[in-house]
Amino acid sequence: MAFFTAFKIVMLEGVEVIFIVIALGASGHLYNSAIFGAVIAFLLVLILGLALHRPLSHIPENTLKWGVGLLLTAFGTFWVGESLGLPWPVGDGSILLLLTLYFIIAQLLMLVHQRFAKKPPRTRIKTNTLATNSFLKIALTPLFKLFVDDASLAIGSLIWIGLSWLIVPYLNLTQVLFTTIFWLGLASLLSVSVLKMPQHCDFNH
Repeated sequence: MAFFTAFKIVMLEGVEVIFIVIALGASGHLYNSAIFGAVIAFLLVLILGLALHRPLSHIPENTLKWGVGLLLTAFGTFWVGESLGLPWPVGDGSILLLLTLYFIIAQLLMLVHQRFAKKPPRTRIKTNTLATNSFLKIALTPLFKLFVDDASLAIGSLIWIGLSWLIVPYLNLTQVLFTTIFWLGLASLLSVSVLKMPQHCDFNH
């Protein structure tokens, strides 16, 4: 399990870097610049990691995950919108706007979740069920969750992005309204995914 956990972390970050380099390089045929930027980013992260690993170790793990999740969601929404040709209202500054909006939504969702989420039913784990889990199943499950943590969220996002690409441009909407509808769809899917989480999920620490 330690091997698969370490593999999952390294694989996830490595694949993200590859996707970003390919996407940015292909958008303007600037592969050299994208690769150079990735190398510089690697060196900066290495230096910052060596310099700040002790202060960062005092920050709760969930707080770090929450902050990184907000950044990834804001940047991801912006980049997907750009790939669809969305005219973001203030250009690259829309990333800060998206980050602020997602921050507000996250705060509201935490309050709603803590108040209304249902407690998961208590179930007893039988010893014989553990024996039926094959090594292959135990190995493949973390690999699957490496890319898909919430299947309904992933499928819903793909459908919404596809509809935005195929249908919405033909509805004669204004640019601002088009962008707003696209963001509201993604924000709604993310909100539903959060509210489906069981009550034992701790958002405070």
